Amino acid sequence: MAVASISTPGQIERAIYIDFEGRGRSQKTHTAPDPRFVGVLVDGIFTFTALGDCPVAEALRHAPRCAGAATLPHFLEAITRRAHRESRKIVYWSIREPTVFSDFGFPLGELGFDVKPSAQKEWKTVHAMFQEKRKSLKDPSISKTRKNEARRIVDLGLLYHIASETGFHFPPAYPGGKVGKWSGAIEKMLVTRDYYCALTATVKSHYTRLLHHNQNDVLAMQHVLHVLSTRGQILSGK
Repeated sequence: MAVASISTPGQIERAIYIDFEGRGRSQKTHTAPDPRFVGVLVDGIFTFTALGDCPVAEALRHAPRCAGAATLPHFLEAITRRAHRESRKIVYWSIREPTVFSDFGFPLGELGFDVKPSAQKEWKTVHAMFQEKRKSLKDPSISKTRKNEARRIVDLGLLYHIASETGFHFPPAYPGGKVGKWSGAIEKMLVTRDYYCALTATVKSHYTRLLHHNQNDVLAMQHVLHVLSTRGQILSGK
C-alpha cells in the first residue's frame, strides 16, 4: 500500500492530525469496537467529536468542548475530502486509524502518514526500552514490583516516551492505560442517562480527562514530526 511522505515544515504544519478513542480491543474476541471519539488538530485548532449514530453520541453533542456528533462514515468521508481538497496529509500514530478508514471504504493510501515508523527508527533506544518492558510483562520470572513498574511505563504508550525524549511536556496528570476504561464508563452511563448533564461528576471527569489526553496526543505527534524534520529527514510512513 502506498503511503505519504512528509519532508518540509510546511507540510507538517498543514497536516491533519487525528487520534481515535474508544473502548479498545476485547481480550476475549481480540477485536476493537468502532471508536467513539476522534480528536483532530489542523492549523493549530483542536476539535473533539463524538462518533456514532446512537443516543450516546447525540447525548455528548453539547458536552464541554465537544465539536458535535457525527456518524463514523460521515466523519471519515468529510476528513478525507478535506485532505484531498486542501492538499493536506492525514497523520496518525497507530495502525488503528488507517484500518478504520479502510474498513469503511475510505483507504488513505498516499494521503495517510504514520508517524511511528520514523520515530521508532530515530529513537531506537527509547523504542528498545519500551519493547523490553512489554516483554517483561509476560515473563514469569519477573517480580511483581518490576512488573508493576513496567506496566506503568507501557501504559503511558510509546508516543509519550518518544515525545518526552524530544522535549514535549505532557501535563503531570497525563494518565496511561485508562482511555478505554473512561470511554466505556461514559458510554455505559449514557445508555440510561440521555444527556451529558445527567452524568455523575466522576464520569464527567472521565470525559474531560479523555479529551485532554487526546489533545496532548495529537500535539505530541506534530511535535515529534517537527523534531524529525529538523534532523534533515525525508519522512516516510513505512
